[in-house]
Amino acid sequence: MRSRSAFTLLELLVVIAIVAILIGLLLPAIQKVRLAAARIHGANNLKQVGLAIQNYSDAKSGQLPQCAVDSSFFQILPYLEHGNYYAKVKSGDGSSNSNYVMKPFTSFADPTLASGGRPGLSSYAYNAWTFVHSNSRPTISRLDEISDGLSNTIWLTEHYAFKCQGTDFSWYWTEGPFTFLVPPDLNVNSTHRRSSFADVGDVMPDPNATPTITFQVRPAIADCNPRVPQTPYPGGLLAGLGDGSVRTIAPGVSPATFWAAVTPASGEVLGNDW
Repeated sequence: MRSRSAFTLLELLVVIAIVAILIGLLLPAIQKVRLAAARIHGANNLKQVGLAIQNYSDAKSGQLPQCAVDSSFFQILPYLEHGNYYAKVKSGDGSSNSNYVMKPFTSFADPTLASGGRPGLSSYAYNAWTFVHSNSRPTISRLDEISDGLSNTIWLTEHYAFKCQGTDFSWYWTEGPFTFLVPPDLNVNSTHRRSSFADVGDVMPDPNATPTITFQVRPAIADCNPRVPQTPYPGGLLAGLGDGSVRTIAPGVSPATFWAAVTPASGEVLGNDW
C-alpha cells in the first residue's frame, strides 16, 4: 500500500512564516505603486485645469477666469468637456447643482476624500494673486500681465478638500475673493466659508515681512492649515504653473522662493531651490 505524503506541522508553520514575510515585503511596494499612480493622476488633473485656463484665456481675448460671482473652477468647465452642465447651471436649471463630484477637481490621494469623492469639493485651490481681483495688490486679470513669466508663476496647487479647521474647498460657487496663497503669518482677516478658497479679504503683504510657512507635507487632517497648501505625498507639492506645466515643489523650498513663485508680476528672481 502506497503511503501518502503530507506536510508536517513544522513544515506548515515554516511555509506560513515565509508567506507572511513575502506579504510584508510586498505591501510597501504595493503602497508605493498606488501612491505613484495617485500622483500621476493628480498631475494629470492639474495639467487639465491649466490647459483649460489657457483655452479659456484664448477664447476671452487674454482674460483670466477671475473669481468674482462664479469660482474660477466653475468658469472653466466648458473647457473641461463639461459645457452642458455649465450651461444648465447658468440657465437656472435646479437639477444641476453642487451635488456633483467633478473628477478633474478631486485627488485620489486626498485623505479627506478617502471614500473616493464628495459632491462639490475640490482637492486643489487657486492662487489669489492671479485669479482674485483686489484693489490692494497688483491687479492681474490678463495672461499677458504675468510679467514674472508663466513658467515661474503658480496657478494652483494641491489642497485638502475639507475638514480643514472647518473649511470646505469647493469648485462650485464663491461669495467673494477667496484663496490660500497669501502668507499665513501676516495680518490677514480669515473667515471660513464653504467655497473654493479660504476668505482672506483684500490684503497686501507687508514688504518688510518674510513669510515662514510654505506648505504642509502629509499633515494629519486635524493639523490641516486652510490658508496654505497640503500635499499627501512625501516627495513634495504638485503645482500647476502658468504655462500649463506641472512640477513638484520640494518640501525644503525656501519661503522666499515659494512666495516669489506665487506673485505673478513683482519681479522677484526665483532661488536655486525652485
